Amino acid sequence: MTCFCKKKDLTLVFRYPRLIGRRALIWVLALFLAASANQSFFEKTLTLYPLAEHWPFLLSAAVVLVCALAFVTAVFSLVFPVRAVGAFMLILAAVAGHFTDTFGVIIDREMIRNMALTDAGEARDLATSGLVLRVLLLGLLPAAALFLIPLKETGFWRRQVAFATVIGQATVLTLVCMLPFTDAYDVYFREHKPLRYYTNPTYPIYSAIKFALDQREALTAH
Repeated sequence: MTCFCKKKDLTLVFRYPRLIGRRALIWVLALFLAASANQSFFEKTLTLYPLAEHWPFLLSAAVVLVCALAFVTAVFSLVFPVRAVGAFMLILAAVAGHFTDTFGVIIDREMIRNMALTDAGEARDLATSGLVLRVLLLGLLPAAALFLIPLKETGFWRRQVAFATVIGQATVLTLVCMLPFTDAYDVYFREHKPLRYYTNPTYPIYSAIKFALDQREALTAH
């Protein structure tokens, strides 16, 4: 009887995967994005801050990046379904990361404006095998996996509280990581401001929002 019960318990474990919460999903997604989509950011940072001399500060910067990604994901998830937000960020990060890592291109407002003016022929020229492979492996497949992960069923307000909790966690953890290195971050933001242009997909999202606001102002002016 004991053996039968143990076998039955194991069957239930494998048959019904453990449900995870939305907070955990956001943090895992943020870690994945930081590791898979920010090669150029870390390379540029390591050029200015050698690992052997500045590893505590670099560790702090890496955690701050993860917190920023979790913060942005949670903010958008207050309005849109978290899986859709995650899928969007994964695909955007894969596309932006390819052009940044391969060509050193920064996805800013001017680049987005140029992309908006790109015709079908130019777009086909940009769709290289490297881009397709990266989007498939680091964008589409992880995005598909998001929709296969079983999430805990909760009500609307509990979901909102979960997202607000992530925003709070990310904010507090960012402050905790930055406080021991206030002088280093002061120099980092004052003298090495262009480094933030390589954070992915946070800077492309920021640039897209700025571009959209510019377009709105232009339309309103007319």
